[in-house]
Amino acid sequence: MAHLGRKGDYFHVRFRFRGKEYKKSLKTRNHEAAQAACHLVELTLHRLHTGQCLVPAGVDPGDFIVSGGTLVRPVQASPRPPCPSTRRLVEEYGTSVKDLLAASYHSSQVMHLRHLVKYLGHRADAPADRIAFRDLDQFLKARLAKRHPRLDFPAKFFLAAQPTVQALPLLRLPLAS
Repeated sequence: MAHLGRKGDYFHVRFRFRGKEYKKSLKTRNHEAAQAACHLVELTLHRLHTGQCLVPAGVDPGDFIVSGGTLVRPVQASPRPPCPSTRRLVEEYGTSVKDLLAASYHSSQVMHLRHLVKYLGHRADAPADRIAFRDLDQFLKARLAKRHPRLDFPAKFFLAAQPTVQALPLLRLPLAS
């Protein structure tokens, strides 16, 4: 027995086969098409239970059942395109927003991104998805320490975590401009 469900606008079907529960997207927003696909899943489950068809070797049973028993080889995921380097992303960003931003704002953004690329060194030429939050956090702390060397560590850490803290009258810290 199969049950129809919804996630956002798209329908999915839930069913059990050989003691395992499956939840598969039907890739449709149309209720009538989803009901028809649900009936096809039930028919395929019936054909599997009665021995009228078999799941091919290497094929996911859930994918086979949702296909109506027509899937003969495993679904191959399309290869993910390579992630561009951080340096390339910075260059593309700088050129793509040049005409959209005020010249002074654009130059300050490009300057900050140049500092980041310089800080990353050879890692800027590696795929951008290899840059972790920790790397960015260390960069910000290093820049803050360089710009405001008179601040002690807890204040530096607090300011890095909360940039709006400078506006608080409670913290009257001498900041270099």
